[in-house]
Amino acid sequence: METDVKHAPDIESGLSLKKLNVIEARLSGVENTLKELIDTGEANADEVRSTLTEMKTEMEKNTSQVKRLQRKLQARQMSSKYLFCVIIVALIAWSFLMNSFKVASL
Repeated sequence: METDVKHAPDIESGLSLKKLNVIEARLSGVENTLKELIDTGEANADEVRSTLTEMKTEMEKNTSQVKRLQRKLQARQMSSKYLFCVIIVALIAWSFLMNSFKVASL
């Protein structure tokens, strides 16, 4: 580092105003390019966020639809179970009634 410090005056004396202007122009070009990249990245990030928000909303809608359909399916399954039980009970009652009429007619 000491050698860098010793050579610093030599470097400063060797640079002309023209060279400094060229270096400054290059640096400002790099700075502008970096700003554009950052702005573009932020715009892309905003687009990604909005797309993800839309996807989240759609997924929530789909989830609620699936849950609603599951409830309907379960309700239908329960009503079919109740119907099956009612039919079985009706058959048993009919069998008892037929047997009681048969026994009574004897």
